[in-house]
Amino acid sequence: LSWSQNIGVFLFVLTKYIIAPLLGLWVLIGLVRFGRMNLSSRGSDAKKAIAEIKTRFIPTLLVSIMVALLMVVAVTIGFGPSIVLAAIGALFKSSILVALANILLLIGIFVALVLAFKWMVEYILAPYATMIDGAVGKQALVSSRTLIRGRFWDVLLRLLIPKLVFLLVGVILMVIVAYITSILVNATSGLDLDLQLRLMTMVEWVIPVVIAVLINPLIVLADLLLYKSLKSET
Repeated sequence: LSWSQNIGVFLFVLTKYIIAPLLGLWVLIGLVRFGRMNLSSRGSDAKKAIAEIKTRFIPTLLVSIMVALLMVVAVTIGFGPSIVLAAIGALFKSSILVALANILLLIGIFVALVLAFKWMVEYILAPYATMIDGAVGKQALVSSRTLIRGRFWDVLLRLLIPKLVFLLVGVILMVIVAYITSILVNATSGLDLDLQLRLMTMVEWVIPVVIAVLINPLIVLADLLLYKSLKSET
């Protein structure tokens, strides 16, 4: 690759894996703070919600990283023993140890999936504890786990159902808008197939983005309402 291509690849990776997630977190905190104001007696104040992002951003980022690290720990617990045993078996050329490592690998896959699923649900509200109540670090993790303790499956359903409903609505809207748009494009572009193709390509890219912009705030609001409901029930 040339230097310009290397720079392009670097900028793509930087944007996709660092800048975009950080901007997404920034927007998420703003939506949560603004939604919290609307649900409280203070009323809505967009400027104040934006200003509060600064004090919540780093703590929320750290808590999110801690939750991600817990997923890594779950995978390590599941696959670690089999990897170590397989390495020892290969080192000493022991077929018995390698066979045991394969058995442990099968068990480890199950253990990793169970732990990752369990911890993901238990700690999924930890960032909200930071964004809403200002809990930091381990305190946010403990707060999330406390809210979910004893009602794991109930919380899981309350997490999934709104998202599935909004996703279904988004897909239906996307299909309807795409259908109407295709009719309009065909009507306005005439017999110019190249123009039709270009317009439809643009539309196919824009429509999902627009639908996501409309649906994502509703998903955030649903999680915010769930957090407040669990807090009131505790």
